[in-house]
Amino acid sequence: MTTEVSRRRMLSGMAIAAAAVSLPGQASTSMQGVAASAAKRPELPAINVSAIAERMVQTLQPQPGERAVMVFEPSYYPELAEAVQLLFYDAKVHPVVRLVFEPTTLARNESKRWPPDPAVLRQKHSEWLRALQPLFNESDIFLWMPADVLSPDRRWEHLIANSRVRSIHFHWLDDLDKLPPEEIRTLSSIYERALLETDYKELSRRQDELIAAIRGHSLRITTASGTDLRIRVPQDAWFHKNDGEMSLERARRARAPRDREMELPAGALRFIPDASSAEGGLMVRKMFDSEDVVLEFKNGGVTTTSARTNEEEFRATFQRYGDVAREIGEIVLGTNPLLAGDFPCNRIYNGYGSGCLRVSLGHNWESGGPLLSPVEWPIWLFPEQATVVAGNKILVDRGRLVG
Repeated sequence: MTTEVSRRRMLSGMAIAAAAVSLPGQASTSMQGVAASAAKRPELPAINVSAIAERMVQTLQPQPGERAVMVFEPSYYPELAEAVQLLFYDAKVHPVVRLVFEPTTLARNESKRWPPDPAVLRQKHSEWLRALQPLFNESDIFLWMPADVLSPDRRWEHLIANSRVRSIHFHWLDDLDKLPPEEIRTLSSIYERALLETDYKELSRRQDELIAAIRGHSLRITTASGTDLRIRVPQDAWFHKNDGEMSLERARRARAPRDREMELPAGALRFIPDASSAEGGLMVRKMFDSEDVVLEFKNGGVTTTSARTNEEEFRATFQRYGDVAREIGEIVLGTNPLLAGDFPCNRIYNGYGSGCLRVSLGHNWESGGPLLSPVEWPIWLFPEQATVVAGNKILVDRGRLVG
């Protein structure tokens, strides 16, 4: 059965839904609180708004007659949201419905308990989807613009999954009040250069080479700090190329929600291994609030854990992610040589820089996997200066992408 939703109904419904803090279960936030939060934020550095907007629209290759949704924070590069909207109109994309994130103070309060409570998540998802799903069902494009602090639910991922939209995730920097001003300027400069100067054809070609080397082989991941982990990648494994291209044609070939999402700056090569084949040990310097954490895998699952600090708290937090967190849900190889600087991999755009390795535990539903955590979040681990070998071929040598 097909449900027809007119543009008039869609727009009037979204005018109500855009008032995010008035949805059921949302606490009210005073304008004084919003102003105080903005006043505390470090100054955002200047960026090349027109060039970045053009890159974003070029990534999506919009078609005349398409409809778009954009969510943004009014105090976080609002001129970029406006520039993108105007380019959409030039491309005959109409309407472009603009929604706003919750105020930072509200989002920060909701994020104080981590991981989030599953019952609260389910309620929030139900409320948001009831309000916004009709809009997404009648739209073709979704842009997720930067925000300082995000609420800990997964509303936008569910809205994407339940519709046909293709999307850009453009997160830039978050938790700005926790970053020194110089780091904000440095990272912003790195991101802007990566976004505007990346050779996207070469990035795509390099990712294709890695896929061919990984598919159907066993991986061995080692680090000087003690990681020695083996895991197999099936011949028919799912791969996602974060290569800066999200056209309508590509979106139509999607196997998973992630295949209709393109993160910018680009550089992540994602894949789902055979979790049941994981054997060995994984050591990371930090996991949650604990240091020097070791996870031992046997027959595909974590069997023992240890942490040098806060071990009891570590075990309790790990348990809240559910049993699926004992399995490896996804592996990400960073491939963008311009996402580089004097920072560890987890500090430069989620580990998408060349030679970075991210091992995700548990939740992989968004990437088309079978693992669903009760808190709907994976656990990201970044083994330092990792070496990755596929079969007999070295792909990453002590944090450096080979070839």
